Amino acid sequence: NEKQMLGILEEALENTEKLICETKPDIIFGFVPVTLHEYLILQLAEAKNIPVRLLRSTKIDNYISLNDSLFGLSNHIKVSIGKTDNTESRRVIDNYLTKTRSKGSIYEGMHLHDYSKRKFLLIRSIFKLLRSIFNEMKRISDLDLYLDPHNPGYFIPTFIENFLQPINAYKLRSLIDSSNKNFYSISKRRYCLFPLHFEPEIALQIYARPFQNQIELARNIALSLPPGMFLMVKEHPRSIGARSISYYKKLLEIPNVVLAPADSCSYDLVKSSTLVAVITGNIGLEAAVLGKPVIVFGEPEYCELPSNMIKKCHNLYNLSKDINNLLLNYHLDENSLRAYLEAIVYNSVPIDLYSTLYRKEKRYAFSSMSYDDQLLLLKNYVLKRFTLKNASKNE
Repeated sequence: NEKQMLGILEEALENTEKLICETKPDIIFGFVPVTLHEYLILQLAEAKNIPVRLLRSTKIDNYISLNDSLFGLSNHIKVSIGKTDNTESRRVIDNYLTKTRSKGSIYEGMHLHDYSKRKFLLIRSIFKLLRSIFNEMKRISDLDLYLDPHNPGYFIPTFIENFLQPINAYKLRSLIDSSNKNFYSISKRRYCLFPLHFEPEIALQIYARPFQNQIELARNIALSLPPGMFLMVKEHPRSIGARSISYYKKLLEIPNVVLAPADSCSYDLVKSSTLVAVITGNIGLEAAVLGKPVIVFGEPEYCELPSNMIKKCHNLYNLSKDINNLLLNYHLDENSLRAYLEAIVYNSVPIDLYSTLYRKEKRYAFSSMSYDDQLLLLKNYVLKRFTLKNASKNE
């Protein structure tokens, strides 16, 4: 309830401020925030003018950058746009553009598992459920684990993943099939693609806080499209089976909305679209590379691209006008696109952050280097970023 939430926030604020006051950091180094305390630390750092350095995936192959801010494009990249003259950066971007335009965007850390094909396997699910019950009994015997509100246990997550989600995924596929009997002919018409985000995710909670209700945002987009254009809503692969069927029924109640098949390829949908609307997702950058006008509601880094390619809309009253202006004035500025991408690669480092350093399973990997070699590469990159910053201060 509200009282509990305020109590958690008050305690988190006190502990975070105490940590900052006691440690007196000269700089804060970390990753994008995924917990309340991490986010509060960054907010306090900004209030106290403490510089931060955050590791971010650029979504260009396996390049990561050490950014100086949570929002927008890092200054060390922004100031070098159009000023880099590096053969390796050009080669990487040439390959990236060729691959993305022929097959779609693939970057390090992407999930290899196809969640759109979740199936209910009775025998395997029963075996997992029985094993979860055994582990749950062991957890209950440990009072600290049992009373930990952050520990969901074994039984409930296993039941959701192996029973509830596969059944929901089947219901979703059936709903889409019944509502899109003429999908092939429908997809040949002019449409705006709107990919949904997985929830909860920092893409919504931090980078697009006013637009967390994706159903209502879809309604506003559908109402703002030019006559004759419909809205194609594409579910996030990881969300298939995670939401209730009522969520999609609410979307289908909106006039002019169609659900894309659960197993449809975002690359094909983007290529066939007239317009792409995103909150903050990487599909926005993919669409820009594929030569599609993009409407953006959140704060992704690629908003640095020219406004005749990508239009940021924070005021829904202006959405219809923004869409019409973008469609009328759209122009693929290849030089600006390349300058933006090359600046990112030039100021980043190619390492497999998720698949190798974080050791996350079933993720796309790019590098053949060992864990230790990639860690050394990251160390040298971090030292270089700090050295350049200190040098610029001394000047």
